[in-house]
Amino acid sequence: MFEHKAVGLNFFIIDKYFKAYLKKSLKKYNLNAAEGLVLLVFFKYHNKISKDDLDIIHTNKIGKTQDEIISELHYDKGVIARTMQSLEDKNYVIRNDNPKDNRSYIFQLTEEAIEIKPHLLEILNEWNKILLQGIDDELVYLVKSQLDKMADNIINSNKI
Repeated sequence: MFEHKAVGLNFFIIDKYFKAYLKKSLKKYNLNAAEGLVLLVFFKYHNKISKDDLDIIHTNKIGKTQDEIISELHYDKGVIARTMQSLEDKNYVIRNDNPKDNRSYIFQLTEEAIEIKPHLLEILNEWNKILLQGIDDELVYLVKSQLDKMADNIINSNKI
């Protein structure tokens, strides 16, 4: 018989060790785990923006709002507010007025953040190598698709 509580326990264990791994790996960049994850969200979209994209440039949308980051990471507003302030203080992001909403800001990466991008991506790649060691690509695809479904189930649940 399949033991359902083992799934949750395994998520807890993986999350605990992932945060510890990030904390240790990001220390030399003066970043904590939340800051590293926020920067990774920025990096995910950074190369997809063309400097020739006039609509994006004219709307000052080269960046992310705090609400977009919250939506992506599912952290609470307080954590993201503190994290963005810390990243700004460390010169990894800059804050700009949002022309579409004067109650929010658009955050952009600084050159300093862009310079450490390869290092942060390597940290993430190394974690994935550790996590997925001994698991073939077909099974990795299956696990990822099922984890995506589980995440969607939780996000869309009315019980949380």
